[in-house]
Amino acid sequence: MSTEVIAKRWGKPNVFRNDREPMFGKGLVMAEGSEWVHHRHVIAPLFSPLNLKAMVSIMVDSTKQMIDRWITQIDSGNPEMDVEREIVATAGEIIAKTSCGMKDENARKIGEKLHTLQMKLFKTTRYVGVPYIKCIEMKKTLETKKLGKEIDKLLLYVIETRKESKVKQQGREDLLDLLLQENQVDGKYGKILTTKQLVDECKTFFIGGHETTALAISWTLMLLAMHKDWQNQLRDEIREVVGDKDVDINVLAGLKKVMLVLLI
Repeated sequence: MSTEVIAKRWGKPNVFRNDREPMFGKGLVMAEGSEWVHHRHVIAPLFSPLNLKAMVSIMVDSTKQMIDRWITQIDSGNPEMDVEREIVATAGEIIAKTSCGMKDENARKIGEKLHTLQMKLFKTTRYVGVPYIKCIEMKKTLETKKLGKEIDKLLLYVIETRKESKVKQQGREDLLDLLLQENQVDGKYGKILTTKQLVDECKTFFIGGHETTALAISWTLMLLAMHKDWQNQLRDEIREVVGDKDVDINVLAGLKKVMLVLLI
């Protein structure tokens, strides 16, 4: 094994990888060594600025719908809402559309099942590695395996349907389109990643793509609620830079203070 590949061993314990397999499978998050290098080589080009730029409109549309719901709820005399839940749901919808071009119903099903699976797995994190814990926690073991298989089945259907149709979603290329293109050799699928590996990477997109982002935005909103001076500064910048224009990647680049708040 080359020095470069050895360097890509992140020290992920087998007990942890086995415990999280229903959620991540053997995708990039759980891969090690040459397997990690192989997966990253296939996936990294998907997240080029050019590809992500093409998906901004989807993100903007979903965010506008969320804000419209908030306005409607406030106007109806019910100003209290679970902001974190709303943001997590919207982030899940965005990642479902940008990663796999899913319709709302399928996206909701997969999102709910992944969230349930995540809660069941993380609830017993302190027991990971305890000998025979899967036998002791048999109910949890069976439930997580069942959920993992249900999620795999839903994603497999999406992938196989896309392979057969070869139709781009509304004229756009989502991450699954790009991944399938990367996964073709001489016009045949499965030469680089197997179908099961494709499913695992789609799960990785879901978990890694929306949970961390949603929680970061939720915390940011909470901190802004505590510091109204920063609220005012950001509003002023948005009025000045965005004004009545549609939000796109070029406009976002001009929001220096907003970027600063999101990154610190």
